[in-house]
Order: sequence, then structure tokens, then C-alpha cells
Amino acid sequence: MKQKHIINISLILFLFSISLLSNCKEEETKPLELGQTHEGGIIFFIEDNGKHGLIAASTDQHTNIQWCTGSCLATNATATALGTGKTNTQTIVSINKTGNHAAAICDKLVHNGFDDWFLPSKDELNFLFIQKEAGRIGNFLAEEYWSSTEDDKDRAWHQHMGNGSTHNEVKVNAACIRAIRAF
Repeated sequence: MKQKHIINISLILFLFSISLLSNCKEEETKPLELGQTHEGGIIFFIEDNGKHGLIAASTDQHTNIQWCTGSCLATNATATALGTGKTNTQTIVSINKTGNHAAAICDKLVHNGFDDWFLPSKDELNFLFIQKEAGRIGNFLAEEYWSSTEDDKDRAWHQHMGNGSTHNEVKVNAACIRAIRAF
């Protein structure tokens, strides 16, 4: 009788451990999607692996700000591609140390618990426009937005979020900015 009781307890413990292990399985995560709220903003670009990409803040950080203030210096922040906005922003901030300018505002931004925001490059800004047009991200004014891409000492690239046009603009003119971050 004692041996039968030990077998029953062993069986119960075995079944209980299986139950615990099956409940410890990692939940499957839902794939990330364009337009989804994630890590402090809205996803507007996802890399092929589906785990990394770019997020935009859900609102503008400024609607009337210069690319640089005072005498503008050449920064050589000329990269245009997706993934280059952060480096451009860091370069601009290191050259234009003082002043309240587009890159500095994005660089200093703490938004929804994240502090690694930056001014988008020309191509990143264009991708934002494409996703805006697709209805995946909103709250843009039909105005000019600064990119972090410099054209020359006196000019940097803009994108109009109403009609999508891009052009180089005098850096001391004012425009809107929307910060982005990588995940």
C-alpha cells in the first residue's frame, strides 16, 4: 500500500512539473507593422528581419525652427540614406554647439521615455512622407520639414509634407521638425 501511495505522489509531481513547464513557454510575439505604436513613437520603417527599424515621434517637436542659428558653419553632415540621420545629427550638434536649432532640439529630446531621438536624414524624411501618404503616420502640417542632410555651408534639405517636394533651403530659414529614433 505504501509503495502504491509513493507512485501516485510521484505521478502527481511529474504531471505538475509538466504543467509548470508548459506554462513557462515564451509567448509568441506579434510581428511589428508599419504604423504601429512602438517604443515611444510610430513605426515608419522596418528592416527585412522585422526586428529593427525607425520610429517617428507622434507629433512635431517644433513648427518654426532654423537648421542653424547665427553664422552657419559647414558640418559635412551630407549623408542621405536610411540609417544616417543619427550620425548627421551628432555631427551637426558637435559643430553647431550653441543655439536652439533643429538638430539640437531632436538630440536633446526625451519623449515617451526615450532619449535617443534625432533629426531624420533626407531619405528618412522622404520615407516619413511616403508613410504619411499611406495613412500610417499622421499629425504633419502641410509645411516644410528639415532633414539632417546638409547641401552646403548655407543650405540643407527640406521636404514639404503636403506635396512631397524636396529642395535645399537656406539654413537660417524656419521650418518644422519631427524627431525619429531607431529600434
